[in-house]
Amino acid sequence: MPASSFLSWMPRHARIVLMTSFICLIVLFLGVVLFVRSRAVMQEHLRDKLRSTAAAAAMQFDGRVLDTIHSRADMARPEFLRMVQKLEALRAMIPNIQSVYIMRRTGTPGRLEFVADADSLETFEQQDVNRDGIIQPSEMSSLPGDLYDASAFPRMIEGFERPSADDGLTTDQWGTVISGYAPITRADNGKIVAILGIDMDAQEFKAVSQSILSPVVLVFLVAGVLLVAIYFLYSLSLRRFEEWRKMDDERAGLMLLTYHQLGEPLSIFKWSLEALKDRDPDVSAEEAITQHVYNMESGIRRMDGMINDLKQAAEVQEGRIACHPEQADLKTVIHVITRELSPLFEERKHKLHLHVDPFSMRLDSSILRVILRQLLINAVEYSPERSDIAVHAVQHGRAVQISVEDHGCGIPQEDMPKIFTKFMRGSNAARIQPDGNGLGLFIASGFAERAGGKMWVESEEGRGTTVFFTLPLNG
Repeated sequence: MPASSFLSWMPRHARIVLMTSFICLIVLFLGVVLFVRSRAVMQEHLRDKLRSTAAAAAMQFDGRVLDTIHSRADMARPEFLRMVQKLEALRAMIPNIQSVYIMRRTGTPGRLEFVADADSLETFEQQDVNRDGIIQPSEMSSLPGDLYDASAFPRMIEGFERPSADDGLTTDQWGTVISGYAPITRADNGKIVAILGIDMDAQEFKAVSQSILSPVVLVFLVAGVLLVAIYFLYSLSLRRFEEWRKMDDERAGLMLLTYHQLGEPLSIFKWSLEALKDRDPDVSAEEAITQHVYNMESGIRRMDGMINDLKQAAEVQEGRIACHPEQADLKTVIHVITRELSPLFEERKHKLHLHVDPFSMRLDSSILRVILRQLLINAVEYSPERSDIAVHAVQHGRAVQISVEDHGCGIPQEDMPKIFTKFMRGSNAARIQPDGNGLGLFIASGFAERAGGKMWVESEEGRGTTVFFTLPLNG
């Protein structure tokens, strides 16, 4: 029975009030669902960000250095001072973070001990935040060897296996926080020796997680937004949220990339200059200068590579890739490109196999060079020394299919949906500590699409990865 017939016995104004109330209830219900869903999505994003940020930060530390710090007596070691300074720098660089620290296992299950904390070197006055002359438990700095009961925090224990984050807010003597954790490995054997933890204050977490949709919007919705408008606003809100999240991830990735990729070359420059100033009198000036110039040139090459990757990523992002196809022999072009990378293969003792059908096609060799360089450098970085890397190229109809195959660590299945995003590195990258920046597949896929092709990946964790892309024969 139509609603108008069912309500025909009611006065007209009463029907209008009833229908308006009914619509408002629907709008209110959808608004509440939107609010709850958006907050849940935001909280999951924050947990994912804590995991990825902790993983990136953990790669700044070598487990071999951590193994030299065991008690307060080791706090005078220069290694400990540098470790705390690096933790302080990470805390200052990462937004909304309250604490950054390193812990290791003890012989007792569920009990950990501190190795270092960003506050480990604070003075009494710095620790006494409330200025009452007493260091309260919530104000105490954590020192090497201090024990910590982690039995109630399963995600912290999980951090010794893989990057993780608390399911919700947790409370200890320092307050209520939500934390992310990631393993720290030894560079010589890949053994996990500790975890790095980062804490976000509970108030910061609540403020950020609830900022996606304010109560004012709900009041506005109750006031009379139509059902169709709700759907439109919901779609628009999610779209803007995705754009905001992408920009935020890219900003955090760029900050960590700059810290990691620029930090080492700058350290090389500083060390070389100091070494030249305090040169051993038994070493000739010419010999010392030659050695340190070589080191600084290596640092410059690394910085130049990072800047070039950022430039190419910007070209992809802004759609500024020029494409000028010309007739060329594909096999010859691929041979030229791989020869340019031969020093890289020789350094890691990789063996490159080329399986390329000889045929002519219209292509932009500069675009193909960018794609292959990024894929081959990735294959080298994520593969063990002395392993095989293969390049295949075969014709399929009106396109050529090219693939780069390695036998490295592979990509976890949960990371596959995000592999073509900027600054993306597999969650298992911490185990091998590659010298990459997370831009390779983003750049390669963008250049392939500009040339009229597409790119996809097949990978099995622990077995290797094959990246495929196509290019049209007619350019």
